[in-house]
Amino acid sequence: MTAGAGRGAVSLTDVRWWAGSPAGPGVSEAALVIDWRDGTPGLVWGYRWPSEESRTGRDMLEAVLGLDPGLTVDSTFFPGTMAWGGRSRSYDDAGTASYLDDRYWNYWVNNEVFLHPTDFIQNGHVVPPATVVVPLGSPFGSGRWVESPTGLADRPLVNGSWDGWAFGEYGSLPGVPAAVPEPGVWGMVVTGFCVLAMRRRRVVAVAVAVAVLGMGVGPVAASGPYAPGPGQVGSDAVAAGSGAIRSWATGVAAFLPGLQRKGSASTATANYGSTASVLGPTGITGTDGDYPMAGGGGTPGAPVLSLGDGGSVTVTFARPITDGAGADFAVFENGFASGALVFAELAFVEVSSNGSDFFRFPAVSCTATGVQVGAYGAVDPRNLRNLAGKHPAGWGTPFDLAELAAVSPLLDVRRVTHVRLVDVVGSVTGAIGSRDSLGNLVNDPFPTQFQTGGFDADAVGVMNEAVDAWAAWVEAGFPVGQRGDAAVSGALADPDGDGWPNFAEYACGGRPLEREGQPLLRVSAGAGGVVLEFTRLGERGDVRWRLEMSESGGAWVPVVESAGGARAEVMAGREVVVSGVTESGGAVVTVRVTVPLAGARVFRLKLERQP
Repeated sequence: MTAGAGRGAVSLTDVRWWAGSPAGPGVSEAALVIDWRDGTPGLVWGYRWPSEESRTGRDMLEAVLGLDPGLTVDSTFFPGTMAWGGRSRSYDDAGTASYLDDRYWNYWVNNEVFLHPTDFIQNGHVVPPATVVVPLGSPFGSGRWVESPTGLADRPLVNGSWDGWAFGEYGSLPGVPAAVPEPGVWGMVVTGFCVLAMRRRRVVAVAVAVAVLGMGVGPVAASGPYAPGPGQVGSDAVAAGSGAIRSWATGVAAFLPGLQRKGSASTATANYGSTASVLGPTGITGTDGDYPMAGGGGTPGAPVLSLGDGGSVTVTFARPITDGAGADFAVFENGFASGALVFAELAFVEVSSNGSDFFRFPAVSCTATGVQVGAYGAVDPRNLRNLAGKHPAGWGTPFDLAELAAVSPLLDVRRVTHVRLVDVVGSVTGAIGSRDSLGNLVNDPFPTQFQTGGFDADAVGVMNEAVDAWAAWVEAGFPVGQRGDAAVSGALADPDGDGWPNFAEYACGGRPLEREGQPLLRVSAGAGGVVLEFTRLGERGDVRWRLEMSESGGAWVPVVESAGGARAEVMAGREVVVSGVTESGGAVVTVRVTVPLAGARVFRLKLERQP
């Protein structure tokens, strides 16, 4: 501004320093205001460009950066919906950043910007926006500030445009700016992170922000003992393109959306994405933020499914996950890194081998709970363990089933069929917030009272799949010419005529082409009644067995059965006693069941293959 400019109405004629083209006919003009709201007036720069060419808010910022060496912006990609910028950072002498408070850079424009509702995806292609921009003049005079509905790179400029950035609580407006000194002579250096634009918008009016942050000196955030983010020594992050990933989730068994803000009066739930968004490979590469815009139900082009506070999604797989060497599967979210820190919306991870009994990985959060991490705050992944989302987009958080091997006989870590992701409610208020396995409150961004709030489930990749043991058994037990003949090698065939169908031979350790010397189910008299006995292979986690009984020619009813192939379970209402289950070398299990003798009873052993 010129020295004599008034402190009320301000126009482009008051702007002193200009970037871009020289003034003249056929040249459009716009202005950029940055207000630190620290008790001193904000600053303003002008920007000119040929009127026949299109320009964006990003173009203006970059031109101003080129004009004034006293203004610097550090940039990183943010894959998400956001209407204002990131948190303030303080630096020590080594340049290490720590997050200080919950103020943000609010992005304002002086134009009403309308994006056509068909700016989604058509026939697999991104449709350019139909944009109407109405210049309203100086926002400090007859015009007004409007919160930008788009990101910086999608903000179209017209002659007379003003862009404003104000650092403060949500809704903070830029004040009337003061003069900007001659470039290169003012002493304040500005730094921060500049979130520019996604190459392809997720939805209409996705707002991606820029943060212009003041430099200072402050404490370094304390780090914990766990694995850091990708690219750092000791990181356990799994790249989305890793050859170790053999398959991805193929189905959704359940989805329970959570509230946009737990603890408030609002009953609105998160509603971004569809269940299809979490299936198949991750839609985020983690390299350039290029989202594949796959159409479909729910939110058009959504690469993630937002869970909301405490919401959950349960996914299934074509083949079960098994406990193998190292991590067995990885969960992908859409966070973003800022140095050693990460904007992380976290989730607990639970697994099941029967679809009904779930067991949670022991999660740990060492993040301090004295100050609430704000909606766009960041945390140190080194403070987090067994919490999905601790790594940025394109990088999965790994989980090892060996940690749950002894948690319950109801969980067979050799054949995990379901993975459930449960959003962490990151409030440090005890009545609202989620707690880790040690009882600590888990401090992560809160509140996230948006359509996209909570954990954004992207994908679940599997590194260790359960082998198809039945197919391997058939291949090992039959000549090549018989393997495809169901009459010989099929599950119900009995090629050796010993009364043991092939699947029974497979389940109980028999040989398909050699007659067994004893019946499959052996019956004898005992002190307490009838003793029924059979052997099975303990390693056959895909076999479910059930001992059934018919009284006086009536219907078959279950007496005792396996639970997920792992143990015997007496059925309710049956007067039976499981006298013992003994193991030999951990491979062959003998099941003995004693049933009181009472009338005519017929027994059978039923064997089923579970997926």
